[in-house]
Amino acid sequence: MSYTASTGLDDVRDLTDARLRARLSTADCVELCDITERTWYRWLRHGAPRWAIRLIMSQVGTLDRFGWQDWEIRNGCLYWNQLHYRYYWTPEVLVMPLYNARESDI
Repeated sequence: MSYTASTGLDDVRDLTDARLRARLSTADCVELCDITERTWYRWLRHGAPRWAIRLIMSQVGTLDRFGWQDWEIRNGCLYWNQLHYRYYWTPEVLVMPLYNARESDI
């Protein structure tokens, strides 16, 4: 099996940088990677496996790696960074047109 670089997931080399970009706490990363705190701190000293960094980077809310430049998901809502920060789409609003619904409380 050959390793291929993935845009957006491989642009960091450091575990701390990946954690900060994903806006996760150390406890969140430990739980996400299903490791002990001791393993986490060993990775910080000696380097983390590539899969761990990619897993943490997969939690970054930006959608640039999928071709959606300037789009991001925050707290379950879709934002376009070119618009005002208060303007967003909720999952209900995005799904309603699929069912020809006009009210979200259906």
